[in-house]
Amino acid sequence: MADKSILSAFKQAPLFRQIEEEELEHFIENVTIATYKKGHYIFLQGETPDWMLLLLQGTIKVLRQTEMGRFVTFNILTPRQTWGEGIMFNAQPLFVSLQAVEETSVAIIPQSDFVHFATKHPPILINTIIRMRKEYREVAEIASILATCDAEKRVAKMVLLYLSIFGENISLTHQELADMVGTTRETVSRVMVHMRDEEIISPTRGGFQIVNKTRLEHLAR
Repeated sequence: MADKSILSAFKQAPLFRQIEEEELEHFIENVTIATYKKGHYIFLQGETPDWMLLLLQGTIKVLRQTEMGRFVTFNILTPRQTWGEGIMFNAQPLFVSLQAVEETSVAIIPQSDFVHFATKHPPILINTIIRMRKEYREVAEIASILATCDAEKRVAKMVLLYLSIFGENISLTHQELADMVGTTRETVSRVMVHMRDEEIISPTRGGFQIVNKTRLEHLAR
């Protein structure tokens, strides 16, 4: 990716959107660009990161392996999203891994560079706090969803959560959704067929579209 494209990506990222272009140009001089193939891990559970990242291209799953060996997906990162900024001020081992869903390119930002830059630019600190609060709410919502016994309700609640994050067009496979709600792909497929038959969703390439939020909310109750 060309330098101008990288600068453009930083300017479009919510975390850096309020920073002047000239300052961003200097900031990204020490950024490293890394590319990962589908399925490769970018960060492993239990490690302590000394960097944060900006997703330039592709998709990343934020997931955790339970003591039973099952993987639970907590979030899906899409281009221009950042990850790790909140822990740059208090680095400690994390309970999640990052995995490339497809060929993925990221900008790696060293911890020291980010902390120095952020302390000179209050909007970044404010945006970091806002992002952390949002992530905490999402994790709490996911924990609530996983505590729901009925698989159909878990799927419906998770779809509602992603509707609030990404809008009506959701790019998730049945397997990814199954990983999120702690069930099998076959169970999710049955639920999604039911939603399609009830005209709650409409299949799209690589995902599905919510066409009736009211019915979805009723299913999630």
